[in-house]
Amino acid sequence: MTVWLTIGFLLQTTYSLRTEAKREKDRPQFLLTPHYGILSPEELQKDAQNNGNSFWQCFPTKSVSVGYEKWKDSHPMGSSSQPVEMCVFGIKAKHDGVWSEFVGRRANELEVCTKLVTNWNRLTTGEQFVCINGEGMDFKKQAHEKGLHSWTWLKLKTKKGCYAYFPDDCP
Repeated sequence: MTVWLTIGFLLQTTYSLRTEAKREKDRPQFLLTPHYGILSPEELQKDAQNNGNSFWQCFPTKSVSVGYEKWKDSHPMGSSSQPVEMCVFGIKAKHDGVWSEFVGRRANELEVCTKLVTNWNRLTTGEQFVCINGEGMDFKKQAHEKGLHSWTWLKLKTKKGCYAYFPDDCP
């Protein structure tokens, strides 16, 4: 019986490795990890046509953290005599021993960061994976030099839905 279980395990492992190797070969260049069925063929096609320097990466939800720092400052588009709460957010994830950090384009009013966290919680609660899209720099060079990839966050998606920096970016 143990021999049959061992043979079954080895066959399943071989099949899984072969299937994953085929997926790796067939994966679009802008998709850096498997997408676990979160990204639709239409989205992938659209990204293939519009891809510049943005990349999708999908992570186990439990390996991702989201947070922000806040401070009081003068409003960037208003009066310097009226201080407002400002923030900058970050999303950090680790994949294959390398950290990816997704940050906003600029400092924002606090409402932007709290809305991101609210939507993060809504979309990721009970989900096993989350996909994050961001614009990157020379990520291969960064990974070898620092073990860290820096990205400008564009959008995130789970099987529950999508949330983007630019509202029209979610289908």
